[in-house]
This record gives sequence, structure tokens and C-alpha cells, in this order.
Amino acid sequence: MTGTVNTAALIVRSTPSNSGKILGSLKKNQTVMVLRKTGSWYEIQYGKGKGYVYAQYISNVR
Repeated sequence: MTGTVNTAALIVRSTPSNSGKILGSLKKNQTVMVLRKTGSWYEIQYGKGKGYVYAQYISNVR
């Protein structure tokens, strides 16, 4: 599945939690590969690994 970032800057974290280590950020309208949903978070492909972003900031997941 893919989705689109719908906020100016979206923090990517190492775990599905606001206390997870920050891995980086994504820009508005950037497309991401969504691997699965975990609670209120999406697990996404990030670089050569994975990261987590808050689901409400990803639109058009298909």
C-alpha cells in the first residue's frame, strides 16, 4: 500500500509511540510505502528499514 503525507513535516519514529526514537521526517505530499497499521500508527518503509508515523497524517492509503 502507499499513502501521502498530509502535514508540513511528519516525524518518523523507531516504535509506534511518541516516545520512540526520532529517525527523521517526511515532507508534505511525499509518498510513502505503508506496510501495516498498528493501533493509531502506520509502519512504513523508511530508507533501508522501517519506521512509524501517526496514521492521521497519512492520506489516500491504497
